[in-house]
Amino acid sequence: MRILACWLFALATWFAPSSTELHHRYGAPDSERRKADGVLESEDFTMRPGISLTVDYGSDGRSCQMQVSHTLELEEWAQHPFSTDENLPKVLEELAPLTARGEKFGERTKDSVLVTEYENVLLTQTQASGVSDAKIFFKREACPKPPSPIVFSPPADLQTVRRLTPSTKELRDRFGVADSSMPIGDVFLVRPDIMLVVKYGSDHLACCIAIEPSDRSNPYIPTEKVSELLDELAPAAMRGREIFGGEFRSSACGGVGMAGYENVAIGRWPNYCVPEHKDTEKGASVQFKRDVCPNPYTSEKANQPTSR
Repeated sequence: MRILACWLFALATWFAPSSTELHHRYGAPDSERRKADGVLESEDFTMRPGISLTVDYGSDGRSCQMQVSHTLELEEWAQHPFSTDENLPKVLEELAPLTARGEKFGERTKDSVLVTEYENVLLTQTQASGVSDAKIFFKREACPKPPSPIVFSPPADLQTVRRLTPSTKELRDRFGVADSSMPIGDVFLVRPDIMLVVKYGSDHLACCIAIEPSDRSNPYIPTEKVSELLDELAPAAMRGREIFGGEFRSSACGGVGMAGYENVAIGRWPNYCVPEHKDTEKGASVQFKRDVCPNPYTSEKANQPTSR
């Protein structure tokens, strides 16, 4: 195991190109910057017509951060396809091959920036009509820690998943039971306008938790509060790798936002067509994936909020 760990560390280091390697690929740099003691700090290259590459190096002389930027005006993009978002994956593959990135921890878009984190690298891409830039951060001891706007967790082990899954006792101690007449579940009133409907497995851990309005005639739960509850009930540290995600619209005003992880499946029902109740949701649900729980991808839809 120790030999394997050392080999993986060596692979992560080799994976980040050195200045010499980049010179062989792209020729002499357009410019360079050195520290006061003469140590190379960063270089600029022209990768393709219209594509520039800026590289910051670590104390070991290998890449720590790469920034890919287009240098063309909008009307020139069509003449140089490498500057468009369609071909950016080819450029990123050239600089940071997928086979060496390690296990994928997660992917999410925030503030028009697509963040993808792997075991050995973090990628950020600006989302626009054409990609304006992309950054590659190599995770090595010789490099600064990447400034990630979204924190992903490595895959959780079974013990961690079970420890972070809400239990009957934990939920009852925290919220107090509003209704325990369900055969294998509880209803909790977490605040005057929000309730939790919980179903448990035979191990006394939650299998499904629905976040619902306490008054169905007033289904306007603040989106911010829904996010807070989801983070508390299913922490990122126990969700595991994200498998899929997206919004699915069944009609102009109906639809659901879905996110499937290794250990949980999360659904959210936004109020798409209620402008007077902006940034609210009709409800949400968390389904935990354990042997004693129904499979969230094959069982009936659980606790889907009613439409307005």
